[in-house]
Amino acid sequence: NQRMKKGVACLLLAFFSNFSYSQTCIDSRSEDSTTLIKIYLDLASKGTIDHWNFSNRLELIDPLRIQLSSDGCHIQFLNFADTDIHFDQDQIPNDFSRFTELADLNLSQCNITGTIPKSLYQLKKLKSLNLSYNQLTGNLYADLKNLSQLEVLSLSENKLEGELIPELFTLKNLKEISLRHNLLKGILPESIGDLTNLEILRLGQNQFSGSLPASITKLSNLTQLSIQENHFEGKVPEGLNQLSLLNVIYLNDNLFDEIPSFSNVYYNYLNISNNHLTFEDVIKVKDNKINATGKLIYSPQLDIVLGLRKELNPGESHLMEIPFDKTILGNKHLWFLNDVIVVSKERSRYIQSFNKKVHGGIYTVEIRNDEVPNLSLYVHSDTLTCAPQLANYHLIMCENEHIDLFGVRFDKNHPKDKLVLSDYSVGGCDSIIYVDIQFNATSTSHFYVTTCEGTPYEWNNQLYFNSGVFKQVFNNAIACDSTVYMHLDIRNMQDNAIVNSGSSHELGSIELNVTNGSPPYTYKWNYKNLTTPKIDQLSSGTYVVTVTDDNHCQKIFSYYLNVSSVGNETDLNIFKIAPNPVSSQGQLTIELPKPFNEIGLQLELISPASHVVPCQWIFDNNEHTISTTLSCKPGIYFLNIKSVQQQLNIIRKVVVID
Repeated sequence: NQRMKKGVACLLLAFFSNFSYSQTCIDSRSEDSTTLIKIYLDLASKGTIDHWNFSNRLELIDPLRIQLSSDGCHIQFLNFADTDIHFDQDQIPNDFSRFTELADLNLSQCNITGTIPKSLYQLKKLKSLNLSYNQLTGNLYADLKNLSQLEVLSLSENKLEGELIPELFTLKNLKEISLRHNLLKGILPESIGDLTNLEILRLGQNQFSGSLPASITKLSNLTQLSIQENHFEGKVPEGLNQLSLLNVIYLNDNLFDEIPSFSNVYYNYLNISNNHLTFEDVIKVKDNKINATGKLIYSPQLDIVLGLRKELNPGESHLMEIPFDKTILGNKHLWFLNDVIVVSKERSRYIQSFNKKVHGGIYTVEIRNDEVPNLSLYVHSDTLTCAPQLANYHLIMCENEHIDLFGVRFDKNHPKDKLVLSDYSVGGCDSIIYVDIQFNATSTSHFYVTTCEGTPYEWNNQLYFNSGVFKQVFNNAIACDSTVYMHLDIRNMQDNAIVNSGSSHELGSIELNVTNGSPPYTYKWNYKNLTTPKIDQLSSGTYVVTVTDDNHCQKIFSYYLNVSSVGNETDLNIFKIAPNPVSSQGQLTIELPKPFNEIGLQLELISPASHVVPCQWIFDNNEHTISTTLSCKPGIYFLNIKSVQQQLNIIRKVVVID
């Protein structure tokens, strides 16, 4: 502070020694001097201005960098450009805003970082602001609109980002905008046409895109247009041809595909190279150049991409044609397939019957014209390949199985995949097979069967005669192994009946006790159609009952009662018949107890229709049996046995034939 006060005192002393100023002017000079001294003393590095001597009058310290207003009262021009100074923390100090009459501020190449301080936007009388060649970042601020008198804005060679703010195009006094070599993006808005005083527009080496607005043709004072190395595209407005003051034009390194002839522009330099321009554009500009000494740069041009990847089926036809320069007769075409010349001097390439091995690959065209010998256009036409032949492969397999398809294993952990088989189909086309295999689990099941004795159970063409658990393995509905267990229960009903033949004092009775069936049971007697398990008050005779269990199994039991009378009791069960039931073609055998023999024994087999069945009875003396071979229909028959010699009443036996 002492140093600053001393400098200010010396400066004021010099003023009073040589000039006569009003008090107001003295105060203004003093304030600007104090601010300049503070900025100077706060520099982290003074670079090439370390010789400044503030004991000199203000306007004599460095006349090339410090200039005053015409009345000598204010600093109006400050130029720190290329002095290699360093501000504190390399930031622009807010002290510059104290120079209220400052019209020109140049801080170019001053090692500045960070954003543009808003304090600079308070310098409302500023006409030129140059902050180029620094490391400024961030966006432009809307406060820029406060600099309404600004004529020159130079922010080139920084790292500014974002889009152009609308406030920029409200500064109607602007003559120069230099934003070259930043990171700016977005479009150039139509409001650019409002800057009718603009003479220089430098936007090159940014990331701008879109089309140039038609309003740019309103800039009748424009002398320099530099928009190179961006992403501008489409057509350059034809109205640029009417901007007769244009002298330097940089349109190169964009994506323009049509430009005006510039036949009314007496330019010294025009660069249209590295766009998507054709001979139709280039020859038009070249032939209409007014200034013979003006430099025109049009080569090289960017490769032109016409086609995309085309997938053709074998035998399909295809036409590739150059759609531009149709008014140019001198173009020479050279076609390449995979960088090998295939056809020359033709605008088109026709493939009549596509074969991948012959026609597949990348087609490019080199175009030349003798009028522009140093320019070659390279056109990327179609890339032809086979349309992949698609197929779907579906299969149902069991979980313990696998399958190998073209070297790829499929199992329950890898059921789906996309297989690409190169050159596998007709014409060398690729095949794409979408594999989707359903893996199903094997199964185990059980079922239970209860059936009647005497009738075998048939399962899968096999007969089962005995109870038990049986296993069979099937291919189920999904073609996988299915293990099935059958639990077979063959019921053979047994009767433990209590038969009471009666006595001389009472009639007989029969009480059934059926086992080994599935209760409940139903009963049907041949006696009075009774349906109870016990019948009584029975006289001598044969009694037959049909028993049906809950599984509809039936069995017939027969009982003979010889109700005794006093002094004449005979065992009526002395004749045994086997087997009973007997098959319709089987042998019926009757065992004769002694002293019975065949002599005097009468046998009759009575059918259900009460007819005598003719039988040939054969006596076997050794076995003491009588037998006959049957040929009868199934049913319930009665066998009547009578012996005259033994004075035996007729004994009736029931025979069941099945």
